[in-house]
Amino acid sequence: MKISEALEERNVPDVLSPFGKRITTKEEFESVKPAIKKLLAEEEYGYIPPKPDRIDVEDLPIDYHEERFAGGAAKLSKHKLTAYFGDESASFVFSSAIPAVCGEKMPIFININFGDEIPHKYQPTEEITDNGCAVFTIYYEDVSSDNGDFENGCAKLLCKDRSHPHAPGKIAIWAWSIMRVIDYIETLDIYNPDAIAVIGHSRLGKTTLLTAAYDERVKFACANNSGCSGDAITRGKDGERIADITKNFPFWFCPNYLKYAGREDELPFDQHYLLALIAPRHILVGTAEQDTWADPDSEYLALALTDEVYKLYGSTGLIHTDGIPGCPVRLAEGDAYYHKREGVHYLARKDWLSYIEYIKSKL
Repeated sequence: MKISEALEERNVPDVLSPFGKRITTKEEFESVKPAIKKLLAEEEYGYIPPKPDRIDVEDLPIDYHEERFAGGAAKLSKHKLTAYFGDESASFVFSSAIPAVCGEKMPIFININFGDEIPHKYQPTEEITDNGCAVFTIYYEDVSSDNGDFENGCAKLLCKDRSHPHAPGKIAIWAWSIMRVIDYIETLDIYNPDAIAVIGHSRLGKTTLLTAAYDERVKFACANNSGCSGDAITRGKDGERIADITKNFPFWFCPNYLKYAGREDELPFDQHYLLALIAPRHILVGTAEQDTWADPDSEYLALALTDEVYKLYGSTGLIHTDGIPGCPVRLAEGDAYYHKREGVHYLARKDWLSYIEYIKSKL
């Protein structure tokens, strides 16, 4: 099936005509980016909390086994980051694993993850460092719990009025934490502004995309199985829809987003608008054949629809044929990347290695 046929009945809005007049240059697209960000903040994710006045990072003790991580081939550390807003502050813990020998073009990952164990089922840490990459890991619930409680962790300070229609949801708060770790990385000797990669799986893949859309320091956005309200076209989507996600997880989004449950056609945007804000930087979309809840076809279509934006910048976007690809497939030649593997909803070792290989090819 051709892409045009797959989109024929979906009535997807044109990302190059977000407010009526058609955009034909990168300068025109740059000029409307703030308005697109405002639209997404007010209608879906809420406003990302502001940058703090300052941050402090304290190194935490590690145990005997952690000191011997990777047999000395990499250094594992734990840190506590405190962000200050006037007399108020909010803190969370994160870890870092950095190869003992750092290459000149070393990828630097920030993984917003489902646990703080090193290694973790979604993060083969030693294999990542053995492949010459640094990885900083944030356990997302250390920032704020994955529920409707906005009185715990950083949320207590960052979202004081959840009743506001544009109040940040948990995805926006988790994205804020990634930005603060990037603030810290900028102070390190290993910092390379061309090598910052953010990665997340499922709801944290959505978080990855939001971070990259609003923070241009992110050069590689790796969204793994992020699906509904992440990297998948919403209109005509199979599997999870807005009604499902806002019923089960309304706290991920701003209160305004709930009004689109069962009314996707009334959205003044679709998810390719989010992806378009990342171009011409690198978008990496990974999916799985059996992850029908995320809908691999709709994820592919959203990424393919960003091609026109990449072209404005003289970039290639996703190099692909005019059709929905089968499985397995890996499209890694352009400035945007897509893979679909056999299997189910999971951030697998194979996914990590594919992302690492692609990123290294672009550094």
